[in-house]
Order: sequence, then structure tokens, then C-alpha cells
Amino acid sequence: MLKTKVQRKNNIPITSKKLEEGTDRGLDDLIDLIFELSQRYVRKDEGTLQKSAEPILREHLRKEVIYRALHARYVEFGTDPREKMPPVDAIERWVVRKGLARKGKASRQTAWAIAKYIQKYGTEPHPYLRPAANEALVRAKEFLNDEIKASISEIR
Repeated sequence: MLKTKVQRKNNIPITSKKLEEGTDRGLDDLIDLIFELSQRYVRKDEGTLQKSAEPILREHLRKEVIYRALHARYVEFGTDPREKMPPVDAIERWVVRKGLARKGKASRQTAWAIAKYIQKYGTEPHPYLRPAANEALVRAKEFLNDEIKASISEIR
């Protein structure tokens, strides 16, 4: 599982309810953008990782996107070499799906070789959530300013 969150994190109270609502709407827009961009950036095979995502938390001034797939973290950050081999059965299904070998002895041998390689060298990261969050944060000021300006004009 992998998640990112956005929230208002300063101790200065928001004195206007309208301003607070505008900030919350801006955070909603920001988490929606992070979700949308991460869906665009995520690597697709069967779509398990992509389908496991949801903007799960929408509390007042606190929002989260969560990728629930077990391999979400490994895709985002890659893996180091390890003592234990990754699951050969899952790799074998991938080998057959990608047409690297036909189902049977050849696919098992190919999967075993790949698993041994991963065990020895690890895997490269393929970030999707961090780039989405970074890109969205560049645009966050725009979202928040628009919502706050609209809220201020409602106050006047």
C-alpha cells in the first residue's frame, strides 16, 4: 500500500468560515489532480495497481490518495537485492502474458531466471505517485488562490 496526503498544517486559525471552506475546496481540487496524474503515470500491465487507487479520505482540510495493491510501494520505490526470491508464480503469469515463453516448462524456467535476477539485483523504481504529487504541488498555489479569492469576494 502507498498513500499521499494533503492537509492544512499551520496553527494559525482561519477566522472566516468562508475562507476555510475555500481552502478545503482547494485541497479537494489538489487531491483530485494528484489522483488523476498518478493514474496517468502508473505503469499498466493488468491494471491491478491502477485499479487499486482511490481518493479515499476527504475529511475537512485533510485529503488522501491510496494505492492499495500489495506491489504499489515496490513499483514506486523499486527494491533492493534480497535474500528471499520474489513470487515465481506471479512472474510466470507475467512471462506468459507478455509472450516471453509459452505456459509450461519454458515459462517456469524464464520466471525462475527473472526471480533470481530480481533477488540478486533488485528492481528499478517506476515512480507514479511522487511525480504526480510534485507536479500538483506546483499548481497548488493556483488552486488555493482561486478558491480563497472566491471566498474573500463572498465575505465582502
